[in-house]
Amino acid sequence: MASPPIPPLPKNGPSRALRVKVENDRLVFLHEPSNTGLAVTFQRTLRIPDDGKSYPLPPGMGAFPLRRVLDYKDRVPASWGKTSGVFLPMYQREAMWIALAGRHWRPNAVKIAAGKINAVSGKPWDQKLKKPSRGLLGFGEAEVDYMVCPPQPWIDGFKTEDDVIRQFIAMPLGMGYTVEGQVTGKEEHGGVQIIVYEPKAGRFPETPPPPPAMAAPRNDLLGGVPMFSPPPPMMAPPAPAPAAAGAAMGLGTGGKITQKIYPDPHGIEAWDEEHYGRVFVHIVAEGQVVLKEMEEHFDALFVANAMGYAKLVDVTKARPVYSDDDVMMMGARLSAYAAKLPSGPLAVVGMANMRGVFKLFVHISPSDRPAKYFASEVKARAWLATLATG
Repeated sequence: MASPPIPPLPKNGPSRALRVKVENDRLVFLHEPSNTGLAVTFQRTLRIPDDGKSYPLPPGMGAFPLRRVLDYKDRVPASWGKTSGVFLPMYQREAMWIALAGRHWRPNAVKIAAGKINAVSGKPWDQKLKKPSRGLLGFGEAEVDYMVCPPQPWIDGFKTEDDVIRQFIAMPLGMGYTVEGQVTGKEEHGGVQIIVYEPKAGRFPETPPPPPAMAAPRNDLLGGVPMFSPPPPMMAPPAPAPAAAGAAMGLGTGGKITQKIYPDPHGIEAWDEEHYGRVFVHIVAEGQVVLKEMEEHFDALFVANAMGYAKLVDVTKARPVYSDDDVMMMGARLSAYAAKLPSGPLAVVGMANMRGVFKLFVHISPSDRPAKYFASEVKARAWLATLATG
């Protein structure tokens, strides 16, 4: 179901604003003449080890729930009212990637930042598009500060070198862990900032071409399909998580992923910098954890064939809301998982009051995987490292 449009941010001069809507946990930047546009989703994923190695793209584990700030204005931080926009819940140190679903017949230029630090260039946010340049010697990839979709289908983190990014990881503000804090020395903004530009008039069609004779593959996100059709059944978004007025979060860097940021095939002159839509995506942490959310988490791991991975779970900020019966039900579910796939080692970081719950989960789960509870992430990581090398 589509929501009312998100109020635009204050404008810096004259512009023709694109409408931005939330539908099926997607941000849709709408080109009204064709009733199509660029759709953006924020995908859960596995956290890549930060060990200096470069890893392939991790699997998607479903979209984060996305909500308009105005619909929860009495339950979110008052400061969010200045930028409005949307918000999504993430656990501290949880990873995500951002999917871009565009139209092959009418592409868009896109800028994405975290804490107002450009994810592609690593420089402070600037709304103007920057023409690609190769520096004085002309070697290496051209330096850019925006993407074009298509061909760019997603971005998993901050670009740090040619064909390598550092994974997006949710981190608390005020502790210096975010890229914003490391670049500017301050953590004032957090969240994610997105701006989408339409092409100049006459560069591309205003309406979609006739549909092809054969249906597009399920994962073809680049067709000129209306953005207001339901998602395919296999990609249905998870049930909404309860909204909670928690702490604001930003994005830090995790492990390295091999990923290409494609150059602009059309040139900077193709984009209309006065015809755009932009939105502020807030990230909120510290919420209640209910049985259904735990079930969805383990279901996603099972579907992604990731039960065998080593796992580090930080429950320091979690507020569990479940009964003894819920714990027993979760135990039965874990039994079913263990019968199908082997389970990797589990390290849980939390306060002393959660240790009893952890022991109960370990006791009722039939898995013979190593599992241990820690008061700090440093000790948990050291323990997992001994298992990896032992």
